[in-house]
Amino acid sequence: MPPHPPIDLFSPRGQCMTMLLAALQEMGSINTKQEVIAYIRAKGWFDLRPDDWKPYESQSEPRWHSMLASARMECVYRDLMFGHDENDHWQITRKGLDKIEQFCGRFASGQLDVRRCYLWSPKFKARMSPGYQPSDGDHTRPDDVEFE
Repeated sequence: MPPHPPIDLFSPRGQCMTMLLAALQEMGSINTKQEVIAYIRAKGWFDLRPDDWKPYESQSEPRWHSMLASARMECVYRDLMFGHDENDHWQITRKGLDKIEQFCGRFASGQLDVRRCYLWSPKFKARMSPGYQPSDGDHTRPDDVEFE
């Protein structure tokens, strides 16, 4: 199988994958989709807007839930999460733990700029880059986020 292309951490998919991996890293063990979503919401990591609570046309759940579920599928594809046979088992792999540590290091060192991550709340930006302070340099979120 050919190697996977690099993860674009600034794309909506990459931003959701990063939040998902960070949540699973902190939560440990096996979790359900709803437990992970509740954790991310309780932490205030996703910069939720009113439209995020509306479902996509083909879905019945809030679009931010769908975005995280799609990010999970990408993580499974890249072996960052286990593809359990059991339904609704979300668990990070060793490779996923290594990847989120790598992401954290790159953001914390300033090699990557959290200000470009418009789906992340200031709380999550500070988690990824401890010196982060909101400023005019933060990228503005598009009105309609396309999850490619």
